[in-house]
Amino acid sequence: MTRRSCAFVLALTVVAAAPVPAAGEQHPPENVVLLSHLDRGEGYSGNWGYTAPDGTELAISGTVSGTTFIDATAPAAAVEVAFIPGPTSIWREMSTYGHYCYIVTEGDGAALQVVDLVDPLAPVLAITLNPPDLPFSRAHEIKIDPATGRCYVAGTRNGATYTGLVILDLAVDPLHPVHIGSWPESGASTSNYVHDLSILDGKAYCAAIYAGQVVVLDVSLAGTPPVLGQWTYPSAFTHNTWPSSDGSFLVTTDENLGGHLRMWDVRNLNLIAQTGEWISPTGALVHNAYLRGTTCFMAHYQDGLRVVDASDPYDLRPVGWYDTTPADGGTTNGAWGCYCFAADSTIAYISDRDTGTYILRYVPPVTVVDPGLVAAAASGVESAPNPFRAATRIRFETRAAGPVDLRIFDATGRLVRLLADRTMGSGRQEVVWDGRDETRRRVARGVYYYRLSAPGVDAGGRVVVAP
Repeated sequence: MTRRSCAFVLALTVVAAAPVPAAGEQHPPENVVLLSHLDRGEGYSGNWGYTAPDGTELAISGTVSGTTFIDATAPAAAVEVAFIPGPTSIWREMSTYGHYCYIVTEGDGAALQVVDLVDPLAPVLAITLNPPDLPFSRAHEIKIDPATGRCYVAGTRNGATYTGLVILDLAVDPLHPVHIGSWPESGASTSNYVHDLSILDGKAYCAAIYAGQVVVLDVSLAGTPPVLGQWTYPSAFTHNTWPSSDGSFLVTTDENLGGHLRMWDVRNLNLIAQTGEWISPTGALVHNAYLRGTTCFMAHYQDGLRVVDASDPYDLRPVGWYDTTPADGGTTNGAWGCYCFAADSTIAYISDRDTGTYILRYVPPVTVVDPGLVAAAASGVESAPNPFRAATRIRFETRAAGPVDLRIFDATGRLVRLLADRTMGSGRQEVVWDGRDETRRRVARGVYYYRLSAPGVDAGGRVVVAP
Protein backbone atom coordinates (compact mmCIF):
# COMPACT_ATOMS: atom_id res chain seq x y z
CA MET A 1 0.00 0.00 0.00
CA THR A 2 1.63 3.27 -1.12
CA ARG A 3 1.46 6.52 0.76
CA ARG A 4 -0.50 8.25 -2.00
CA SER A 5 -3.06 5.46 -2.33
CA CYS A 6 -3.83 5.08 1.34
CA ALA A 7 -7.45 5.77 2.27
CA PHE A 8 -9.09 6.38 5.61
CA VAL A 9 -12.52 4.77 5.78
CA LEU A 10 -14.85 4.74 8.77
CA ALA A 11 -17.59 2.13 9.03
CA LEU A 12 -20.06 2.07 11.89
CA THR A 13 -20.32 -1.40 13.32
CA VAL A 14 -23.57 -3.03 14.39
CA VAL A 15 -24.04 -3.35 18.12
CA ALA A 16 -24.44 -7.01 18.88
CA ALA A 17 -27.74 -8.11 20.36
CA ALA A 18 -27.47 -8.33 24.14
CA PRO A 19 -29.70 -10.12 26.61
CA VAL A 20 -32.72 -8.00 27.53
CA PRO A 21 -32.38 -6.92 31.17
CA ALA A 22 -35.05 -7.90 33.66
CA ALA A 23 -37.39 -5.25 35.07
CA GLY A 24 -35.45 -2.87 37.28
CA GLU A 25 -32.09 -4.20 36.07
CA GLN A 26 -29.65 -1.73 34.57
CA HIS A 27 -28.30 -2.56 31.11
CA PRO A 28 -24.54 -2.00 30.60
CA PRO A 29 -23.71 1.06 28.46
CA GLU A 30 -22.90 0.45 24.81
CA ASN A 31 -20.64 3.05 23.13
CA VAL A 32 -21.94 5.79 25.45
CA VAL A 33 -20.15 7.19 28.51
CA LEU A 34 -21.55 9.23 31.38
CA LEU A 35 -19.96 12.67 31.81
CA SER A 36 -22.25 14.19 34.47
CA HIS A 37 -25.47 13.40 36.32
CA LEU A 38 -27.49 15.95 38.30
CA ASP A 39 -30.72 15.22 40.16
CA ARG A 40 -32.84 17.65 42.18
CA GLY A 41 -34.87 14.78 43.63
CA GLU A 42 -38.14 15.57 41.86
CA GLY A 43 -39.84 14.53 38.63
CA TYR A 44 -38.33 15.70 35.33
CA SER A 45 -39.85 16.35 31.91
CA GLY A 46 -38.56 18.05 28.74
CA ASN A 47 -35.14 19.52 28.10
CA TRP A 48 -33.20 21.81 25.77
CA GLY A 49 -29.86 23.62 25.55
CA TYR A 50 -28.35 27.03 24.93
CA THR A 51 -25.01 28.21 23.54
CA ALA A 52 -24.01 31.71 24.68
CA PRO A 53 -21.92 34.05 22.49
CA ASP A 54 -18.98 33.51 24.86
CA GLY A 55 -19.15 29.73 24.36
CA THR A 56 -20.91 28.88 27.62
CA GLU A 57 -23.14 25.83 27.17
CA LEU A 58 -26.29 25.37 29.23
CA ALA A 59 -28.28 22.17 29.68
CA ILE A 60 -31.87 23.09 30.53
CA SER A 61 -34.36 20.64 32.07
CA GLY A 62 -37.95 20.98 33.20
CA THR A 63 -38.98 19.58 36.58
CA VAL A 64 -42.29 19.29 38.42
CA SER A 65 -41.73 22.61 40.17
CA GLY A 66 -39.75 24.62 37.62
CA THR A 67 -36.76 24.70 35.29
CA THR A 68 -33.11 23.96 36.09
CA PHE A 69 -30.24 25.64 34.23
CA ILE A 70 -26.95 23.73 34.25
CA ASP A 71 -23.53 25.00 33.16
CA ALA A 72 -22.34 22.18 30.89
CA THR A 73 -19.43 24.02 29.27
CA ALA A 74 -17.16 21.45 30.91
CA PRO A 75 -19.48 18.46 30.47
CA ALA A 76 -17.68 16.30 33.04
CA ALA A 77 -17.98 19.01 35.69
CA ALA A 78 -21.52 20.27 35.09
CA VAL A 79 -23.18 22.32 37.82
CA GLU A 80 -26.60 23.92 38.29
CA VAL A 81 -26.40 27.73 38.09
CA ALA A 82 -30.08 28.67 38.45
CA PHE A 83 -33.53 27.28 39.12
CA ILE A 84 -36.63 29.17 37.93
CA PRO A 85 -39.85 28.07 39.72
CA GLY A 86 -43.02 27.57 37.69
CA PRO A 87 -46.53 26.11 37.99
CA THR A 88 -46.56 22.57 39.35
CA SER A 89 -46.81 20.18 36.41
CA ILE A 90 -45.35 16.92 35.17
CA TRP A 91 -45.13 18.50 31.69
CA ARG A 92 -42.71 21.32 30.95
CA GLU A 93 -40.94 22.15 27.68
CA MET A 94 -38.65 24.93 26.53
CA SER A 95 -36.80 26.43 23.56
CA THR A 96 -34.40 29.36 23.08
CA TYR A 97 -34.14 32.45 20.87
CA GLY A 98 -31.45 35.08 21.15
CA HIS A 99 -30.49 35.24 24.82
CA TYR A 100 -33.93 34.17 26.02
CA CYS A 101 -35.40 30.83 27.05
CA TYR A 102 -39.16 30.36 26.52
CA ILE A 103 -40.94 27.85 28.77
CA VAL A 104 -44.45 26.37 28.46
CA THR A 105 -46.29 23.97 30.73
CA GLU A 106 -49.59 22.15 31.16
CA GLY A 107 -49.94 23.81 34.58
CA ASP A 108 -52.07 26.89 35.26
CA GLY A 109 -50.72 30.35 35.98
CA ALA A 110 -47.79 30.76 33.56
CA ALA A 111 -48.70 30.21 29.93
CA LEU A 112 -45.26 31.41 28.84
CA GLN A 113 -42.24 32.16 31.01
CA VAL A 114 -39.36 34.10 29.45
CA VAL A 115 -35.96 33.68 31.11
CA ASP A 116 -33.13 36.09 30.30
CA LEU A 117 -29.80 34.33 29.61
CA VAL A 118 -27.75 37.43 28.82
CA ASP A 119 -25.54 36.28 31.69
CA PRO A 120 -25.68 32.52 31.04
CA LEU A 121 -24.33 31.73 34.50
CA ALA A 122 -27.07 33.78 36.18
CA PRO A 123 -30.40 33.22 34.36
CA VAL A 124 -33.30 35.36 35.63
CA LEU A 125 -37.04 35.30 34.97
CA ALA A 126 -37.76 38.32 32.76
CA ILE A 127 -41.54 38.07 32.32
CA THR A 128 -44.50 35.71 32.72
CA LEU A 129 -47.28 35.96 30.12
CA ASN A 130 -50.89 34.78 30.30
CA PRO A 131 -54.16 35.60 28.47
CA PRO A 132 -55.16 38.10 27.19
CA ASP A 133 -51.55 38.74 26.13
CA LEU A 134 -51.53 35.24 24.64
CA PRO A 135 -54.30 33.19 23.00
CA PHE A 136 -53.60 30.19 25.26
CA SER A 137 -53.32 29.46 28.98
CA ARG A 138 -51.59 26.07 28.71
CA ALA A 139 -49.39 24.37 26.14
CA HIS A 140 -47.64 21.06 25.62
CA GLU A 141 -44.64 21.89 23.43
CA ILE A 142 -42.68 24.82 22.02
CA LYS A 143 -40.25 25.13 19.13
CA ILE A 144 -38.55 28.29 17.79
CA ASP A 145 -37.05 28.96 14.37
CA PRO A 146 -33.92 31.04 15.11
CA ALA A 147 -33.69 32.14 11.48
CA THR A 148 -37.06 33.93 11.53
CA GLY A 149 -37.72 34.55 15.22
CA ARG A 150 -41.02 32.73 15.00
CA CYS A 151 -42.22 30.64 17.91
CA TYR A 152 -44.50 27.63 17.43
CA VAL A 153 -46.52 26.56 20.46
CA ALA A 154 -48.19 23.16 20.13
CA GLY A 155 -50.94 21.43 22.10
CA THR A 156 -52.39 24.72 23.30
CA ARG A 157 -55.57 25.25 25.31
CA ASN A 158 -57.38 28.24 26.67
CA GLY A 159 -59.18 26.78 29.66
CA ALA A 160 -60.83 23.63 28.35
CA THR A 161 -60.83 24.74 24.69
CA TYR A 162 -58.14 23.48 22.36
CA THR A 163 -56.61 26.41 20.48
CA GLY A 164 -54.44 24.60 17.97
CA LEU A 165 -50.88 25.35 16.90
CA VAL A 166 -50.17 28.98 17.82
CA ILE A 167 -47.52 30.98 15.95
CA LEU A 168 -45.87 33.95 17.68
CA ASP A 169 -43.41 36.54 16.36
CA LEU A 170 -40.49 37.14 18.75
CA ALA A 171 -38.29 39.15 16.42
CA VAL A 172 -39.70 42.63 17.12
CA ASP A 173 -39.96 42.34 20.91
CA PRO A 174 -38.76 39.07 22.46
CA LEU A 175 -40.47 39.89 25.76
CA HIS A 176 -43.85 40.65 24.16
CA PRO A 177 -44.57 38.08 21.43
CA VAL A 178 -47.14 38.94 18.77
CA HIS A 179 -49.72 36.34 17.70
CA ILE A 180 -49.40 36.09 13.89
CA GLY A 181 -51.07 32.79 13.03
CA SER A 182 -52.68 29.53 14.09
CA TRP A 183 -53.45 26.14 12.65
CA PRO A 184 -56.19 25.24 12.24
CA GLU A 185 -57.61 28.75 12.12
CA SER A 186 -60.46 27.95 14.53
CA GLY A 187 -62.38 25.08 16.05
CA ALA A 188 -59.30 23.06 16.99
CA SER A 189 -60.01 19.64 18.48
CA THR A 190 -58.12 16.50 19.35
CA SER A 191 -58.55 15.29 15.76
CA ASN A 192 -56.17 17.98 14.50
CA TYR A 193 -54.19 18.42 17.70
CA VAL A 194 -50.48 19.05 17.06
CA HIS A 195 -48.49 17.35 19.80
CA ASP A 196 -45.00 18.33 18.67
CA LEU A 197 -43.27 19.69 15.59
CA SER A 198 -39.96 20.64 14.00
CA ILE A 199 -39.15 23.55 11.72
CA LEU A 200 -36.84 23.78 8.69
CA ASP A 201 -36.73 26.18 5.75
CA GLY A 202 -40.26 27.49 6.11
CA LYS A 203 -41.83 24.10 6.72
CA ALA A 204 -43.38 22.84 9.94
CA TYR A 205 -43.35 19.04 10.29
CA CYS A 206 -46.23 18.43 12.71
CA ALA A 207 -46.90 15.29 14.74
CA ALA A 208 -50.69 14.99 14.85
CA ILE A 209 -50.62 12.24 17.46
CA TYR A 210 -54.34 11.50 17.86
CA ALA A 211 -55.01 11.57 14.13
CA GLY A 212 -51.98 9.33 13.58
CA GLN A 213 -50.59 11.65 10.93
CA VAL A 214 -47.64 13.74 9.90
CA VAL A 215 -48.81 17.12 8.60
CA VAL A 216 -46.41 19.44 6.79
CA LEU A 217 -47.35 23.14 6.86
CA ASP A 218 -46.03 26.08 4.89
CA VAL A 219 -45.10 28.55 7.65
CA SER A 220 -43.11 30.93 5.48
CA LEU A 221 -45.81 33.61 5.79
CA ALA A 222 -47.96 34.86 8.65
CA GLY A 223 -51.59 33.77 8.96
CA THR A 224 -53.13 30.32 8.69
CA PRO A 225 -50.45 28.10 7.12
CA PRO A 226 -51.54 25.96 4.16
CA VAL A 227 -51.00 22.19 4.21
CA LEU A 228 -48.20 21.08 1.88
CA GLY A 229 -48.62 17.37 2.56
CA GLN A 230 -49.85 14.84 5.08
CA TRP A 231 -49.77 11.09 5.52
CA THR A 232 -50.58 8.27 7.89
CA TYR A 233 -49.35 4.70 8.25
CA PRO A 234 -50.24 1.49 10.14
CA SER A 235 -50.32 1.80 13.97
CA ALA A 236 -49.47 5.49 13.73
CA PHE A 237 -49.34 7.46 16.98
CA THR A 238 -46.99 10.16 15.76
CA HIS A 239 -45.30 11.80 18.73
CA ASN A 240 -42.42 13.84 17.31
CA THR A 241 -40.61 14.68 14.08
CA TRP A 242 -37.12 15.83 13.11
CA PRO A 243 -35.78 16.54 9.58
CA SER A 244 -32.32 15.92 8.21
CA SER A 245 -30.26 19.10 7.82
CA ASP A 246 -30.93 19.26 4.08
CA GLY A 247 -34.66 18.53 4.45
CA SER A 248 -34.52 15.36 2.35
CA PHE A 249 -35.45 12.94 5.14
CA LEU A 250 -37.54 13.01 8.28
CA VAL A 251 -37.51 10.82 11.39
CA THR A 252 -40.69 10.25 13.39
CA THR A 253 -41.52 8.37 16.57
CA ASP A 254 -44.68 6.56 17.66
CA GLU A 255 -45.32 6.72 21.40
CA ASN A 256 -47.11 3.39 21.73
CA LEU A 257 -46.26 -0.23 22.51
CA GLY A 258 -43.90 -1.49 19.87
CA GLY A 259 -43.41 2.17 18.94
CA HIS A 260 -41.21 2.73 15.93
CA LEU A 261 -38.48 5.05 14.93
CA ARG A 262 -39.28 5.60 11.26
CA MET A 263 -37.42 7.43 8.53
CA TRP A 264 -39.11 8.99 5.52
CA ASP A 265 -38.05 10.38 2.16
CA VAL A 266 -39.82 13.77 2.11
CA ARG A 267 -38.25 15.31 -0.98
CA ASN A 268 -41.59 14.99 -2.77
CA LEU A 269 -44.46 15.68 -0.37
CA ASN A 270 -46.89 14.17 -2.88
CA LEU A 271 -44.99 10.89 -2.91
CA ILE A 272 -43.86 10.12 0.64
CA ALA A 273 -41.89 6.90 1.11
CA GLN A 274 -40.80 5.22 4.32
CA THR A 275 -37.16 4.27 3.93
CA GLY A 276 -36.43 2.56 7.24
CA GLU A 277 -37.62 1.73 10.74
CA TRP A 278 -36.23 0.49 14.02
CA ILE A 279 -37.84 -0.92 17.19
CA SER A 280 -36.10 -1.50 20.51
CA PRO A 281 -35.74 -5.21 21.28
CA THR A 282 -36.78 -4.46 24.88
CA GLY A 283 -40.21 -3.22 23.82
CA ALA A 284 -39.62 0.16 25.51
CA LEU A 285 -41.63 3.12 24.27
CA VAL A 286 -39.79 5.72 22.23
CA HIS A 287 -40.41 9.36 23.12
CA ASN A 288 -38.28 11.93 21.26
CA ALA A 289 -35.79 11.47 18.42
CA TYR A 290 -33.37 14.05 17.02
CA LEU A 291 -30.97 13.87 14.09
CA ARG A 292 -27.47 15.29 14.49
CA GLY A 293 -25.83 14.78 11.14
CA THR A 294 -26.47 11.13 10.34
CA THR A 295 -26.77 10.07 13.99
CA CYS A 296 -30.19 9.77 15.63
CA PHE A 297 -30.34 10.33 19.40
CA MET A 298 -33.49 9.15 21.18
CA ALA A 299 -35.01 9.54 24.62
CA HIS A 300 -36.43 6.05 24.86
CA TYR A 301 -38.23 5.88 28.23
CA GLN A 302 -37.06 2.72 30.06
CA ASP A 303 -34.21 2.30 27.59
CA GLY A 304 -32.73 5.70 28.47
CA LEU A 305 -30.66 7.04 25.58
CA ARG A 306 -30.70 5.05 22.35
CA VAL A 307 -28.41 5.96 19.44
CA VAL A 308 -29.08 4.81 15.88
CA ASP A 309 -26.87 5.24 12.83
CA ALA A 310 -29.00 6.80 10.08
CA SER A 311 -26.23 7.30 7.52
CA ASP A 312 -28.12 4.88 5.29
CA PRO A 313 -31.80 5.92 5.46
CA TYR A 314 -32.75 2.44 4.25
CA ASP A 315 -30.84 0.61 6.95
CA LEU A 316 -31.16 2.10 10.45
CA ARG A 317 -28.71 0.44 12.83
CA PRO A 318 -28.44 0.66 16.63
CA VAL A 319 -24.98 1.79 17.70
CA GLY A 320 -25.31 3.09 21.26
CA TRP A 321 -27.24 2.76 24.52
CA TYR A 322 -27.12 4.29 27.98
CA ASP A 323 -29.69 2.96 30.45
CA THR A 324 -30.84 5.56 33.00
CA THR A 325 -32.41 2.88 35.19
CA PRO A 326 -30.92 3.30 38.71
CA ALA A 327 -27.96 1.01 39.32
CA ASP A 328 -29.41 0.03 42.71
CA GLY A 329 -32.32 -1.72 41.00
CA GLY A 330 -34.84 1.08 41.52
CA THR A 331 -37.50 1.73 38.93
CA THR A 332 -37.86 4.69 36.61
CA ASN A 333 -40.47 6.03 34.21
CA GLY A 334 -37.57 6.59 31.87
CA ALA A 335 -36.01 9.20 29.61
CA TRP A 336 -38.28 12.01 28.44
CA GLY A 337 -36.14 14.65 26.80
CA CYS A 338 -33.14 14.54 24.50
CA TYR A 339 -31.05 17.47 23.26
CA CYS A 340 -27.76 17.45 21.38
CA PHE A 341 -24.91 19.56 22.74
CA ALA A 342 -24.40 22.42 20.28
CA ALA A 343 -20.60 22.42 20.16
CA ASP A 344 -20.02 18.68 20.10
CA SER A 345 -22.09 16.35 17.96
CA THR A 346 -21.23 13.37 20.18
CA ILE A 347 -22.77 14.79 23.38
CA ALA A 348 -26.45 14.56 24.32
CA TYR A 349 -28.44 15.79 27.30
CA ILE A 350 -31.07 13.37 28.60
CA SER A 351 -33.76 14.19 31.15
CA ASP A 352 -35.02 11.10 32.96
CA ARG A 353 -38.44 11.48 34.57
CA ASP A 354 -37.24 10.07 37.90
CA THR A 355 -33.46 10.32 37.97
CA GLY A 356 -32.57 13.77 36.62
CA THR A 357 -30.32 15.23 33.94
CA TYR A 358 -27.61 13.15 32.27
CA ILE A 359 -24.82 14.52 30.09
CA LEU A 360 -23.65 11.66 27.90
CA ARG A 361 -21.04 11.21 25.19
CA TYR A 362 -21.60 8.84 22.30
CA VAL A 363 -18.30 7.25 21.28
CA PRO A 364 -18.82 5.95 17.74
CA PRO A 365 -17.79 2.34 17.21
CA VAL A 366 -15.24 2.51 14.45
CA THR A 367 -13.75 -0.06 12.13
CA VAL A 368 -10.80 1.17 10.09
CA VAL A 369 -10.98 -0.73 6.85
CA ASP A 370 -7.28 -1.38 6.32
CA PRO A 371 -5.55 -4.65 7.33
CA GLY A 372 -2.37 -2.70 8.09
CA LEU A 373 -4.12 -0.97 10.98
CA VAL A 374 -4.70 -4.21 12.85
CA ALA A 375 -1.11 -3.89 14.03
CA ALA A 376 -1.54 -0.25 15.12
CA ALA A 377 -1.11 -1.06 18.80
CA ALA A 378 2.18 -2.82 18.10
CA SER A 379 3.51 0.01 15.95
CA GLY A 380 4.41 2.21 18.90
CA VAL A 381 2.16 5.07 17.76
CA GLU A 382 0.74 7.13 20.62
CA SER A 383 -0.73 10.55 21.30
CA ALA A 384 -0.30 12.51 24.53
CA PRO A 385 -1.94 14.17 26.24
CA ASN A 386 -5.20 12.51 25.27
CA PRO A 387 -7.76 14.02 25.86
CA PHE A 388 -6.14 17.43 25.27
CA ARG A 389 -7.06 21.09 25.23
CA ALA A 390 -4.20 23.13 23.75
CA ALA A 391 -2.25 20.51 21.79
CA THR A 392 -1.38 16.83 21.57
CA ARG A 393 1.84 15.17 20.39
CA ILE A 394 1.57 12.18 18.08
CA ARG A 395 4.71 10.06 18.47
CA PHE A 396 5.84 7.19 16.28
CA GLU A 397 8.98 5.49 15.00
CA THR A 398 9.97 5.08 11.37
CA ARG A 399 12.20 2.19 10.27
CA ALA A 400 13.89 4.19 7.54
CA ALA A 401 13.96 7.64 6.04
CA GLY A 402 11.03 8.28 3.73
CA PRO A 403 7.71 9.98 3.10
CA VAL A 404 5.35 10.51 6.07
CA ASP A 405 1.65 11.24 5.68
CA LEU A 406 -0.33 12.12 8.85
CA ARG A 407 -3.94 13.28 8.67
CA ILE A 408 -6.72 14.14 11.14
CA PHE A 409 -10.33 13.17 10.41
CA ASP A 410 -13.59 13.81 12.24
CA ALA A 411 -16.06 11.10 13.26
CA THR A 412 -17.74 11.18 9.82
CA GLY A 413 -14.45 10.53 8.00
CA ARG A 414 -14.10 14.15 6.78
CA LEU A 415 -10.51 15.38 6.49
CA VAL A 416 -9.88 18.03 9.15
CA ARG A 417 -6.12 18.65 8.88
CA LEU A 418 -3.12 17.41 6.92
CA LEU A 419 -0.51 17.42 9.69
CA ALA A 420 2.45 16.02 7.80
CA ASP A 421 3.24 15.38 4.15
CA ARG A 422 7.00 15.37 3.97
CA THR A 423 10.11 13.23 4.16
CA MET A 424 11.42 12.35 7.61
CA GLY A 425 14.46 10.47 8.78
CA SER A 426 14.51 7.13 10.53
CA GLY A 427 13.90 6.75 14.23
CA ARG A 428 11.62 8.36 16.77
CA GLN A 429 9.37 11.12 15.39
CA GLU A 430 6.86 13.58 16.86
CA VAL A 431 4.17 15.73 15.23
CA VAL A 432 2.11 18.27 17.17
CA TRP A 433 -1.59 18.89 16.50
CA ASP A 434 -2.82 22.16 17.98
CA GLY A 435 -6.50 21.25 17.66
CA ARG A 436 -7.00 23.43 14.56
CA ASP A 437 -8.32 22.61 11.10
CA GLU A 438 -6.86 23.52 7.71
CA THR A 439 -8.14 27.12 8.08
CA ARG A 440 -6.40 27.30 11.49
CA ARG A 441 -9.69 27.53 13.34
CA ARG A 442 -10.13 25.64 16.59
CA VAL A 443 -12.14 22.49 16.04
CA ALA A 444 -15.15 21.62 18.19
CA ARG A 445 -14.60 19.47 21.22
CA GLY A 446 -15.15 15.79 20.52
CA VAL A 447 -13.58 12.65 19.08
CA TYR A 448 -11.14 12.79 16.14
CA TYR A 449 -9.06 10.16 14.36
CA TYR A 450 -5.53 10.24 12.97
CA ARG A 451 -4.22 8.19 10.06
CA LEU A 452 -0.48 7.66 9.71
CA SER A 453 1.43 6.21 6.78
CA ALA A 454 5.24 6.11 7.10
CA PRO A 455 8.12 3.70 6.40
CA GLY A 456 7.31 0.60 8.42
CA VAL A 457 4.13 2.13 9.90
CA ASP A 458 0.49 1.98 8.81
CA ALA A 459 -1.56 3.00 11.82
CA GLY A 460 -4.54 4.90 13.09
CA GLY A 461 -5.77 6.09 16.45
CA ARG A 462 -8.23 8.28 18.28
CA VAL A 463 -7.76 11.58 20.08
CA VAL A 464 -10.27 13.58 22.08
CA VAL A 465 -10.42 17.39 22.09
CA ALA A 466 -11.51 18.27 25.62
CA PRO A 467 -13.73 21.24 26.58
